[in-house]
Amino acid sequence: MKSFLSLVASICVAISMMNCYVPTGSSQAPLSSDEIDRLVNKFENDEISWDSLCSMLDHTINFGRVYEWASKKAQAHSPSGLFILGRCYELGLGTDKNPTKAIELYMQAASQGYMEAELALGICYFDGTGVEKDYTKAFEWHSKAASQGHSFAQYSLGVFYSLGIGVEPDYEKSKYWYFKAAESGDPTSQTWVGGASEVGKGGKKDIARAFDL
Repeated sequence: MKSFLSLVASICVAISMMNCYVPTGSSQAPLSSDEIDRLVNKFENDEISWDSLCSMLDHTINFGRVYEWASKKAQAHSPSGLFILGRCYELGLGTDKNPTKAIELYMQAASQGYMEAELALGICYFDGTGVEKDYTKAFEWHSKAASQGHSFAQYSLGVFYSLGIGVEPDYEKSKYWYFKAAESGDPTSQTWVGGASEVGKGGKKDIARAFDL
């Protein structure tokens, strides 16, 4: 039971971690717009995570510069610019916190199919940031990101289907998304798949055995 509860709790931990980044206030030389573009491109190509992007920027640049860069990109309707500007408003990076404004920007980026914004909206609806908490909408936005191959969103769907969060419980679909997330490189799902493979095909009974219930 303990291992299963730990796995279920990990989605809540991961979601909270995505919203807890605090800049260290590094005073190193600022980056050029081209250098910021290069880092953002790495983020978009899944070469670095959001936390890694923040860490790299924080060690070389004042977040006010990132805010300015994202603002200019957002004016040109760049989905990555809209998303990062939304993160600036959500977390207070280079500007005052404004979760409502963040939601508006995420919506604009998501309307262009930007999966990071879709996931951000799913998380905001999950924990009630800038919007009223709504598990059904959280599930819907995670589904959009998952369908584009976002590994964390895919893992989240596995949890949603396991527990019936925003959707009816469905162990077969839960298994499907855990395996998809594992294929996409999500480490928690890869751990689950290893356990499930030892006990069966992942039906309801097998899932219980995999988690030592």
